[in-house]
Amino acid sequence: MRFGLLLSGEKLVDQVEGRDAILADYPEALGGEMEAAGLYAACAEADVDWVVVKAICDWADGKKQLNKEQRQKTAADNAARFVLHAIAQGGFAP
Repeated sequence: MRFGLLLSGEKLVDQVEGRDAILADYPEALGGEMEAAGLYAACAEADVDWVVVKAICDWADGKKQLNKEQRQKTAADNAARFVLHAIAQGGFAP
């Protein structure tokens, strides 16, 4: 588990060159995804706290389709287990 910068945008990144170009601009980024920008916008407008739990299912290396279903299931299971653990420990509040 790592906490840090997660990039969010509307473009799917699934090639090494694109991934590396983004990392050159944001070397501190731990990962990327496509949905959190919308969550951020909605929550910021409503003044609601939020959190993203991201599980890794691919490395933006052009191999997204390789064992995709199993890797997505494993990632979803990992994220759900983490959320349940965090709730059992008292949640995400400071």
